[in-house]
Amino acid sequence: MSEETQDIITPELRAELVAYLDGELSESETQRVEQTMAKSAAVRREVQLLAGSFELLGTLPRVTASAEFTACTLATVQIEHVDDASPEPRWRRPARRGAAALGWVAALGIASMVGFYGARETPSAASNGLIRDLPVIQDLDMYTEVDSIEFLRELQSSELFDETP
Repeated sequence: MSEETQDIITPELRAELVAYLDGELSESETQRVEQTMAKSAAVRREVQLLAGSFELLGTLPRVTASAEFTACTLATVQIEHVDDASPEPRWRRPARRGAAALGWVAALGIASMVGFYGARETPSAASNGLIRDLPVIQDLDMYTEVDSIEFLRELQSSELFDETP
């Protein structure tokens, strides 16, 4: 403690004075506080006020906690201790999220492949009709040039386009 701060009671100095009155300081710290008290009337006055406060606190009746309060408090401390005893590692939550995302991606991929190959292997009823009518569809341009069915029947009966050898 420097001489400039001996007349100013800072929170740190007050905490050191309380520790002095409680007997919590080491020998060297105690000597330093006593030297400061010898040099500063303000520090001596603060020590007297704190000592008076401690005396007043000593005159208050002692209150003891009930057995139920003690048991409840100890149970709460034990529960908090159990919860804090095995905290979840930091990597576990992102790993679970990643595994869930990977599972969804895999499920969607499998569903897509089943749908694709299933649809590719089974022709629909409409495509069966198209396959059956393929020869007609291939010659559709020639058939559109024909004016009527009667004309085709006449060509067939004339044997003009007979393909027999």
